[in-house]
Amino acid sequence: MKKFIMSLLLFTAAFSPQSEAYGGWIAPTVIGGLFGYQLAHPYYYTPVPVYINQPVYVPPAYIPPFYPNVYPYGYHYVTLWDNFCYCYKTLLVPNP
Repeated sequence: MKKFIMSLLLFTAAFSPQSEAYGGWIAPTVIGGLFGYQLAHPYYYTPVPVYINQPVYVPPAYIPPFYPNVYPYGYHYVTLWDNFCYCYKTLLVPNP
């Protein structure tokens, strides 16, 4: 956009009737110099650094061994479907 505006100013100053009254070459020379400077030194921005973190390793939780035949007196194990996690859970419930 800057280059377009500078080129528009250059052409306006070069072909305006007032440029003849002031020597005819000063305004186009100044504006052309600015335009040439913009072409020779384009604007570069410094890119923002991107930090990439390593994935966090979460070790699996310790699950104690399951012994189905070992349970306290008066209780038994029941395996139920849990809709919250969509998995089976084994519970220790009292005998009926």
